[in-house]
Amino acid sequence: MKNIGEFLKTSFMGGLLVVVPIALIVLVLSDLFDLLINITEAAAQEWPFEPYINRILVIIFSIIEFLLICFVIGLLIRTRWGSAINKRLEKVPAYTMIRNLTQQLTGKTVKQFAPAQVDLYGSKSRVLGFIVEELPDKRVAVFIPSAPAVTVGQVHLLPQECVERLDATLGATVNSITQWGVGTKDLYK
Repeated sequence: MKNIGEFLKTSFMGGLLVVVPIALIVLVLSDLFDLLINITEAAAQEWPFEPYINRILVIIFSIIEFLLICFVIGLLIRTRWGSAINKRLEKVPAYTMIRNLTQQLTGKTVKQFAPAQVDLYGSKSRVLGFIVEELPDKRVAVFIPSAPAVTVGQVHLLPQECVERLDATLGATVNSITQWGVGTKDLYK
């Protein structure tokens, strides 16, 4: 009975840790997009087109506005002032984690959350994990998720020779773990 309670608790917490960050990101982006649509609709009232054409143009212009905002922020981060703000934001753990995960999901190679196969116990058995950080004493902090809840697991500090970085995307690795290993062969292409 205790195992069932523990299973239910860890499954719920794993789901919660996946759903809440995704929901927050979707909520923020949705509100931003709604704001852009409202601003553009105000200007669209003066346009000489049919209402349905105006609505389509509003959506197109809102997408362009969103992309321009991302571009301008990207430019600002390249300045000395923007770089200083970015360094301060990097001290916020949630920001760094979300940024690194976003970079991994979009295919940009970053050191954190890099997929790896890990030799935990010096045997021929390997587990899938994510490199979290390389330590100065030549050890590696590795997160080993529990299947199928990739946000629940354990952090291990291992010698570098026990960790082999995979040439696989974060998304493919997460899919393999959440599907109890189905698709693991795709991580070794």
